[in-house]
Amino acid sequence: MNKLLEKSDHVKNSDLELLRTHIEQVVLDYCEYSGISYKEVVNLINNGSELARDEWNHIVKMGSDEEIFEFYNRSKYYIYEMMQPYLKPEKYNKDVNYLKILKFAKSIIKNKGRCRALDFGGGVGALCILLAKANCEVTYVDLPGVISEFARWRFNKHGFKIQQLSSRIDGVDLPNNEYDLIVSYAVI
Repeated sequence: MNKLLEKSDHVKNSDLELLRTHIEQVVLDYCEYSGISYKEVVNLINNGSELARDEWNHIVKMGSDEEIFEFYNRSKYYIYEMMQPYLKPEKYNKDVNYLKILKFAKSIIKNKGRCRALDFGGGVGALCILLAKANCEVTYVDLPGVISEFARWRFNKHGFKIQQLSSRIDGVDLPNNEYDLIVSYAVI
């Protein structure tokens, strides 16, 4: 866990414990979801960037929207690159950033009595679950494919009713909702 978080006077121990458990759970969930051993998943995560890059070069020849969409829709290895921050959260400041977002969401709930959150580029659904645990009403948006299927599985496994929307390369059709918090974390 990030040393800055442990020294901060503004961080509750309950928030730290929730965050530690939450971040560790992503990799454990993937092991259960995929049927792959923890040791092998860790190996794939550690090699995820190289594996995903090779796969990208094989699928995306011209850089067209269709090729890019195809990569995200059927990539076998991109999910491992996406999970690197959950294996080493302090390297990517995943813990610090999630805690800041969680604190902000809780302040919205305190002031408004509710928090409707939209996570654009929700990936493996980790932030969505964290926000749902904080009693936010959450909408997840990402490209369809392996990663969004894993996120759906995680939402069901952990018993959270999180609305899932599929985006396209050129955008997404959002329902006519008002959101109190919109997050787009690590989206290119």
